[in-house]
Amino acid sequence: MESPILTRFTLFTVTSLFVTTATAAPFDSPGWLKEITPKKGFDMQSEIQCYTLPYGAIGFVSHILTYYTIAMLSAGRSPMKPWKKLKAPKWDMFLGVISLVIGTLITAFTIYRCRQRWQFLLIAVWKSTLSVSLGALGVSASRETRRIAKLKESMETAQLLLPKGDSYDSALKPRYRTILWWMLLYVLGIFVGLTGLISLVINSWGQRIKVVVLASEIFGGIIIGLGGLAAVLAVIFYHVDRADKLSSDEQRRKRRRLKFLGGGALVVFGVLLVVCGFLAALYSDWVLAGLAGNLIGVPSKDNSALYYAYFAAKRLPFFSI
Repeated sequence: MESPILTRFTLFTVTSLFVTTATAAPFDSPGWLKEITPKKGFDMQSEIQCYTLPYGAIGFVSHILTYYTIAMLSAGRSPMKPWKKLKAPKWDMFLGVISLVIGTLITAFTIYRCRQRWQFLLIAVWKSTLSVSLGALGVSASRETRRIAKLKESMETAQLLLPKGDSYDSALKPRYRTILWWMLLYVLGIFVGLTGLISLVINSWGQRIKVVVLASEIFGGIIIGLGGLAAVLAVIFYHVDRADKLSSDEQRRKRRRLKFLGGGALVVFGVLLVVCGFLAALYSDWVLAGLAGNLIGVPSKDNSALYYAYFAAKRLPFFSI
């Protein structure tokens, strides 16, 4: 990871710790900030008004578009025109920076607004990691596009253009997939956010809200499935270990079959684990929608400006070209 990116990551981490610590502790806020901060509600339906980020059907669509954008950028493709490679690093850098700044500011403000209900605060912190990851991915993808263009230009200028072949391809081989390391930040956010989300689900379970129950059953089923697969893996590798101690031809064949099965199951487990991590955000959309009694996720008049500004900011990297 290059030093400017590492610097931004460090600054974000320090800022996040400062914001989280500051909002958790009592302090005298400016008058204008108090006026736009909702007072502590008497139930979750009233307290969710502090949450200014998309949820429900709108949040669901937003997350799908975000995942699609991440996939395209990591492949070096334009999300808007996936059949074309990224070619405009300056424009893409501009979009990534604007998305990063606006998304971070709005999520930081949401964290402050939700400081009176720790569950919503943690969910806002979680969504901030996705916003930062997406913006940083856009910036990193633009830097990679620029690197390739400059390398090719310098090689041509110095008349050192390698003949077409393996050496040429290796010299100009894109490294867009390395930008996915930014998703580790989002992975950390998942654990933080799910802590608050599951607490909300447990607290509201007695109300038997249909959307919350259905979403929890689907998400919980995936978790149980992963647990069952882990148990199968344990049994397979136990038998592989036992077969390794035998030397007959039949046992060697059995060992190869078990290793193949175990390796395949391990790959499936990894894929399902990644899918489960991405599904967590979609799960949160419907849980929050059920708690708010707002399946579409249409914001109130007080929150609409920030709500749609955040939605628009997250869409900016989609227009990378």
